[in-house]
Amino acid sequence: MTDETPKKSTVRRPSDAGAAPPGGSDDPDSALERLASMGAGKAAEPAPVPPAPAVSAYTSPPPGHPSPPMGSAQRTPGAPPRPAGRPSSTGYVARIAAPVVFLIAVIALVGIVVQSGVMDGSTEPTATPTVKATKSTSVTKKYLVQSGDSWSSIAERFNTSVDKLQALNPDLSTTTLVVGIRIVVPRK
Repeated sequence: MTDETPKKSTVRRPSDAGAAPPGGSDDPDSALERLASMGAGKAAEPAPVPPAPAVSAYTSPPPGHPSPPMGSAQRTPGAPPRPAGRPSSTGYVARIAAPVVFLIAVIALVGIVVQSGVMDGSTEPTATPTVKATKSTSVTKKYLVQSGDSWSSIAERFNTSVDKLQALNPDLSTTTLVVGIRIVVPRK
């Protein structure tokens, strides 16, 4: 005797779209269990991944589209990412050039400082000239203008002319003298 009871079908109908699946809840674990039971122990192999197209990872935008900002590049969809450990050629040049430029700048600065005399490289102190006080043997002296003095009276007192006195004092007025100022006069 055979038991010919029809098996219950698990086919979903469009009217059951919102209903829960017949095996239980909608969580991913139960869905995986159902999928594994359908395969009857057959191990699922991952689908082969097609090889990436031999296209540059970075391309220019298609005609009619705005260009990306300077320094950024657009990735081609599906292109493999560039390895993070491999610097670009401009990054390599910058890593080498920056310290070299800095070293040249420091050497130039030291050269300028040495040539200016601020730093001469010697350890002995430099001699600075000293000023010696000497007795003044000038031919002029200062005279304090007093009440009643005029250009002509001062010139007569020091045996000179008014023109010579005014030439020795070019910043003073040629018409009047102020009492209390000092003027330059020749020595007697």
